[in-house]
Amino acid sequence: MERLRTIFTSDYLHQPPLVEQAMGRQTLALVAQLDAACRAADDLAEAAAEAFAGHPDAEILGGFPGIGPLTRRTRPGRDR
Repeated sequence: MERLRTIFTSDYLHQPPLVEQAMGRQTLALVAQLDAACRAADDLAEAAAEAFAGHPDAEILGGFPGIGPLTRRTRPGRDR
């Protein structure tokens, strides 16, 4: 364990302070983008579940194993 601590705290694994600061800001920006994408995916899943619930065959389709609001795809005008 001490060997790993020495390796990870050694100077050769660090960048100059300004580079590390820039990399930290970039990481924060990427995490914010990931968070926004996750929230958007959650919103889309919720909208899909609401649309599925409004489908005329939702009760029937929901009774099949593996079929739910996010697994059934319909083509407008061709499928019910």
